Amino acid sequence: MQQPWLVARDFNDYANQRERRSFSANHNTSRTQKFLDRVNHYNLIDLGSSRPRMTWTNNRQGLANTMERLDRALCNAKWRTMFPEATVRVLPRTYSDHSPLVVYTQGMHTLNPRNRPFRFEAAWMSHPDLINVIKSSWHNMNNHLLDSTADFTNKVTEWNKEVFGSIFKRKRRLLARIEGTQNALAENFTHSLQNLEHMLIKDYNEMLLQEEMLWFQKSRSKHITFGDKNTNIFTKICELRKKLFCLKCHATRGT
Repeated sequence: MQQPWLVARDFNDYANQRERRSFSANHNTSRTQKFLDRVNHYNLIDLGSSRPRMTWTNNRQGLANTMERLDRALCNAKWRTMFPEATVRVLPRTYSDHSPLVVYTQGMHTLNPRNRPFRFEAAWMSHPDLINVIKSSWHNMNNHLLDSTADFTNKVTEWNKEVFGSIFKRKRRLLARIEGTQNALAENFTHSLQNLEHMLIKDYNEMLLQEEMLWFQKSRSKHITFGDKNTNIFTKICELRKKLFCLKCHATRGT
């Protein structure tokens, strides 16, 4: 199927031993491998899920109890590209022996922004002022690791809003300024405008690098096979990196 699609259901199979908890040593390796082969054959991506990890139980008591992760959400690369923040929540079991699943296409934080977990953005490291935020948190908390980490989380979140800002907004603003400068140069050439154009394109190239880091971090889904096969999701990541690289080269040639 060429269109974006997702399926969430009971697949009646688990992917590896970590997705099964049983006091019995019985583990069907061939069954697991067949499931992985089918998933890999169709280039599917496992969206993962929140805890609890196991979604099914045989409801037996004591040593006879077995729990497995049989329910999951799988999608193709086009769907994952459309919804990079999509997450799966496992709801409590009540009537059934299976846990219900809820797929949040925009991430669970959209329902309540305060519930969004802190995430260190790799693109921050390209900003020279980040080191000052780290040093400030470390020294203010008397080099105490836990306190410094909590203080850094608060400070860098505020710093991201006030200093680093949205990459996409800054990108649009830079492109608009570059376009305005080049329009002005076409009408009336001056050295100051040319220097401004070079500076803006340089900033834009740095912005593309930050965007590349951002998308690379967002696309870090673990493929269900946990292997190094040349699967579709990794191909999409490489294509994205190639496009961004070409954009940077094109902008550089313009200087």
